[in-house]
Amino acid sequence: MARPSWDFPRSPAALRGLLATAAVHGATTAECLRGTGLDITVLDIDQLIRADQELAVARNLLVRLGDHPGLGVEAGLHYNLTSMGMLGYAMLSSRTVREAITVGIDYLALSSAFVRFDLAEADDQAVLTIDDSEIPADIRPFLVERDLASVLQVAFVSFSSVLPIESLSVALRLDAQRCARLTEYSGGLMRATPDTAVTRIRFARTLLDQPLSGADEETLRACLRQCESILDGRRRRSGLSAVVRARLLADPRAMPSIAGLAEELGLSQRTLRRRLIDEQTSYRALVDEVREGLAMELLTTTQLSIEQIAHRLGYSETAAFTHAFARWRGAPPGSFRR
Repeated sequence: MARPSWDFPRSPAALRGLLATAAVHGATTAECLRGTGLDITVLDIDQLIRADQELAVARNLLVRLGDHPGLGVEAGLHYNLTSMGMLGYAMLSSRTVREAITVGIDYLALSSAFVRFDLAEADDQAVLTIDDSEIPADIRPFLVERDLASVLQVAFVSFSSVLPIESLSVALRLDAQRCARLTEYSGGLMRATPDTAVTRIRFARTLLDQPLSGADEETLRACLRQCESILDGRRRRSGLSAVVRARLLADPRAMPSIAGLAEELGLSQRTLRRRLIDEQTSYRALVDEVREGLAMELLTTTQLSIEQIAHRLGYSETAAFTHAFARWRGAPPGSFRR
């Protein structure tokens, strides 16, 4: 079976939107994270998560609350261009609406989307087609609703100064009730109608040439270089090493031994070591990589003490963490505090 196009490591930004939506309706974070291999630290650290983990959280949410029309819209409203990190900055720095959309499509793997996008132009019309065919059927309506609400959120909030939103025509592969909720969300600026065959957004082709107020070619080039660098890093962490890294990130306080991890994966220690060597890494290197990355994130974005950070990373003694950090960075952790 072919690997779905949405099966890529992702930021937990959209997952946080799921958890925020759950909280509004009385569902707890623990209920939503049950069985996913994630814990509460996902709210504090911008670690990568797997797509199947986000799907599992969405399923837990629907089991707890029911899949009623509008729930996906609520989740989608928590997502915006800044949630997309470097990709969002690249889109904001684009010269025109066309360029921003193209950048978004080219670097979709840096988003949290489960749908795919395609932009076509013909005569005086532009059509943004949204392909949901790879999403599992049991979760498809909710995720289409969520991802489309995210797209509209970006359009309304980020590009409203140049886009006459009322010119949008939206046909959705969703039922009438869900279409009504999306229409309601837009405040009547657009009308979403059901379509059994395709989900698409139509608008005047001239809108694609509208200049954006934040356009800056130098910033755009720098952002795109960063986007490429991020993607390259994620590609290098594909295969078994990505699985190992995700498992280590799932519970940094209690990382398994290589023997324990091999047993979890149904492999012998020798096979696990050999396959990681084939991917030009090792278990110890991945442990160090995960701990170093989390340590830098916690040092620069939180007020946790060095002792607390050491504990979160699974060290029984602060001195052991300090020694390891100096080995990674050539200086003690305190020197990196802001």
